[in-house]
Amino acid sequence: MNKTYAGIGNREISGARDGDHGLPVAKVLAHLGIELEKLGYTLYSGGAKGCDSAFASGVSAEHCRIFTADDATDETRAMARAHKLPCEILLGRKLDLYAREANQILGADLQSPVDFVLCYTRDGCESHETRSEKTGGTGYAIELANRRGIPVINVKNKGWEEKLKTLVENNV
Repeated sequence: MNKTYAGIGNREISGARDGDHGLPVAKVLAHLGIELEKLGYTLYSGGAKGCDSAFASGVSAEHCRIFTADDATDETRAMARAHKLPCEILLGRKLDLYAREANQILGADLQSPVDFVLCYTRDGCESHETRSEKTGGTGYAIELANRRGIPVINVKNKGWEEKLKTLVENNV
C-alpha cells in the first residue's frame, strides 16, 4: 500500500452533485482531499480545471503530485494510444494529456500504482465496461485502473461514501 490515490474527473462540474448527499461535487472533492491527507494519503492528479483542481484545493503541496502533459513519455503515449476509444483522435498536446493519466494511476515510474481512484464523471463510469464517449478523457484513467484491479469509486453514484470508508478502513 502506497497511501496514494488518483483524484480525477470531468473538467466541467458546475452544477454537478454527488450521488449520496446531493452536495456540489467541487465541495465534496475538496473535503475528500482534506480528509484523505489527514489519513496520510497523497493525491495524484492532473492539474486540470474541474475535478482535478477541486481535489488539489484541499491538499497541501507535500501530499499532492500533479502530472502534466510535460510528463508524457514515449511509453505513456503508446499506452494512451492502445486504450483510446475508436472515436478519439490523439495527437500532439491531447495525446500528451492522455499519456500523463498513466502516471496518475501507475506513478512516475509506472511501477507504483495508486491504492484507489476517486473520480466524478457525468455518467458514473467505474470500469472499462461502462466507459463511453460521455465519460470523457477520464475514461482512459478509469480503464487503466480497472484493468489492473485498482478500485474505482465515482462520487456520481449512490453508495460511493460507504465504498470509500470500507476501502480506507481496510488499508489502515
